[in-house]
Order: sequence, then structure tokens, then C-alpha cells
Amino acid sequence: METVYALSFSRPKALERLDNLSLTISEHIFKVCVLPKHESANHWKNELVSWRKQLTRYNQSKMKSLNYNTVTLKKYLYLEPLGTDQDLAVLKKMVELDYSVSINLPNNIHKLLEKKIDLYIESVFENNDNWRK
Repeated sequence: METVYALSFSRPKALERLDNLSLTISEHIFKVCVLPKHESANHWKNELVSWRKQLTRYNQSKMKSLNYNTVTLKKYLYLEPLGTDQDLAVLKKMVELDYSVSINLPNNIHKLLEKKIDLYIESVFENNDNWRK
């Protein structure tokens, strides 16, 4: 496990950082799930590592408790940006246009995304990148 050297952050500051990153993180996790063999997949994963490190750092609270919990991270990273079929349809269309690809979403896309997000959330708390496996 790597060591994080950082100052602690107030919860409002940490939530602001999470809010700023959440859509981008969710989009990248979506792309990694639906286009795992794309030439940009490693780039997306490396960016996710960088943002995971930021979330881990911002989770260091000025209080005794952590700034984030699983429910908060799940809300920002999955439920709000990816939780409905309509959300996924919009994101799918956007990614198809951006990368000139056609994406066939698997029937279990919500389960796949939720599992990957859960692993990512776990990595935020454990300060590792086991979600990449």
C-alpha cells in the first residue's frame, strides 16, 4: 500500500472535489467497462488511478471520521450519473460519437458498472488500485 502524504480536508471541501470529479470518473469507468480493448483503455485507467489518489487524499478529514463513506461515493459515482437506463443511453451515444465506435451494451450493464464502481470505492478507502483487476 502506498503512503499518502497530505493535509486533512474539511468535509465541504472534500465533497466539492468529489462533485467536480464524479462525472468524469463515472464516464471513464463506463468506457473501461464497455470498451476494454480500446487503444485508449490504459490511458483511461491511468486517469482513474490519478483521480482515485485525489479522492483518497481528500478523504483525510480534519475531524476524526472520514469525509466520504460508501453511500456518499456510490451516490456521486454511480447512482446520479449512471443509475438509470436514460443516463446510460446518453453516455453511450456520447462515447460512440467521441470515439467513432458502436457500442452494444450487455443486458447486465448496470451490474457490471455497479461492481466496478464498488471496487473503485473500496480502492479509495484502501488506498490501492485493486479495482483495475
